Amino acid sequence: MITIPDFEITEIINSDERKTICRAVRSADGQTVVLKVITGEFSDTSDAIKLRREYELVKGLDFPGVAKVLAINEYSGGIAI
Repeated sequence: MITIPDFEITEIINSDERKTICRAVRSADGQTVVLKVITGEFSDTSDAIKLRREYELVKGLDFPGVAKVLAINEYSGGIAI
């Protein structure tokens, strides 16, 4: 299982060779979140660039039915939104 600082992973929703989607609890406030994580050798590739771009595009959206992007987290070994 992956480890991301400041989050406790509670469930892997989907995973492939490039990314993992998981449910987690944010340590700071106990909020349940869903993380999209690019890890390992792919964290410095176009996948990571796409994830950063996705974050920039959706961080300001506030529409019913659209998941709210809270932050982008870079850590040793990967990047997550």
